[in-house]
Amino acid sequence: MTATDSILIQKKSQRRQCMDARRNLTAQQRAEYSARISGSLTQLPEVQQANVIFSYAATYDEVDLKIFHQWAGAEGKILAFPVSGKGGVMEAYAPWDDDSWETGKYGILSPVPSRSDYICPEKIDLILIPCVGWDDYGGRLGHGAGYYDRYLLKCRQAAQVMVAFEAQKLDRTAQEETDQAVSCVVTESEVKRFR
Repeated sequence: MTATDSILIQKKSQRRQCMDARRNLTAQQRAEYSARISGSLTQLPEVQQANVIFSYAATYDEVDLKIFHQWAGAEGKILAFPVSGKGGVMEAYAPWDDDSWETGKYGILSPVPSRSDYICPEKIDLILIPCVGWDDYGGRLGHGAGYYDRYLLKCRQAAQVMVAFEAQKLDRTAQEETDQAVSCVVTESEVKRFR
């Protein structure tokens, strides 16, 4: 078994552990913690200074940022969301209105490109990054398709903030060379900065 095989096996095990932990939270806990995280985000300097924010539409068990999105919209910020395509390519689109959404790849709510504005990576001031697992070193465990790892490389000028529940925390995330570390995580309990 190669070192890469070992890391992939470890990641698979960590994903299962973190997803089980996330799903073991009650709907009420997820809603309460998501509201706390949304509130903390509004206080971050990088959020307050951002004009264009790349966020995401949550699946049922992820941190739900709807409250934050409402705040950001009221503040006049441009909110863009991911559209995932073939070959692991992800792009950012800002939907025009509530009718500009569809169920996209992996069953995730995504903007309809023909009813949204394309936002190029260079225009993004802040990226809010979901995760499956995280650690105290800026390590992020995703779903394994690498969409965010590739996209973050295109947005080096953007502030990057990971959002997660405390239940998703690991001692140390298994990492490959292509995995991008982040500089900040916001949970229901804390804002933690790395490096």
